[in-house]
Amino acid sequence: MSVLHHEAILETCLVDAEEEFRVSNKLTQKELDELLVLDKGTRDAIEGLAQKMFEDLCQ
Repeated sequence: MSVLHHEAILETCLVDAEEEFRVSNKLTQKELDELLVLDKGTRDAIEGLAQKMFEDLCQ
């Protein structure tokens, strides 16, 4: 697969991970957006989840 294809898959995983995090924590989109600005740990957790999703898809 090309690098661009991998980047597109990773971007999709990031969107999916954000939505999964938002729903599981009962947050509105606005609340999640505010949390992402205020808390680097939240962004790190979502990026970690996205990376795991990506790796699972690539196997």
